Amino acid sequence: MAKEVMVVKRDILFEDSDFQGLISIEKRDYLQIILDNYEYVLRDDKLEANTELKQIIPYVVIINPKTKKVFGYKRFKKMPGLHEMRLHDRFSIGLGGHIDREEEKVDVISDAAMRELAEEVRMVIYPRPKVVGFVNDELDSVGSVHFGVVAIAETEEEVTKTEGDEVRDEKFYSIEEVDDLFSKGVEMDGWTRICWPFIKKHLLTL
Repeated sequence: MAKEVMVVKRDILFEDSDFQGLISIEKRDYLQIILDNYEYVLRDDKLEANTELKQIIPYVVIINPKTKKVFGYKRFKKMPGLHEMRLHDRFSIGLGGHIDREEEKVDVISDAAMRELAEEVRMVIYPRPKVVGFVNDELDSVGSVHFGVVAIAETEEEVTKTEGDEVRDEKFYSIEEVDDLFSKGVEMDGWTRICWPFIKKHLLTL
């Protein structure tokens, strides 16, 4: 059964300015615009083609501040049953998902980011992700209907994906290892390509 998911009208979200790529929360805070103007729309094929609505997606990146590493993984190619066929066989450093209506809470975006962690990975203690920026990719068919709220979750624990057999190469990667994947032309999800320079810079400051 299709669910209703959080969206914001494009002309409201970008009323003052728009951007391509990633923008830090210090430069532009879109959180309040989202919280003041979001609505819920049925997630169906019509919505996935509607560029006038931006579907709001928490995109959580897990880092280990002690080792300066980032958690990454790769989904198996075209495995049956996976919910997002467009992300198959691509390396990713992010955990993302739609915000459903039933998740309506006091801090809806922060709580949705916490839900992503709980659903996507196994940890002993789940740290609350901190929003650090926003990602918008108008050059990609998927990105053109989505808007990412990028958040960082810090942990020194072991982390594993809950999907098990649906992913591989899950581990914490050093900056050098991720850069090497890029240099070798490994396929990445779009937001990983956009977010990595920002995340790399953040890791180098730790």
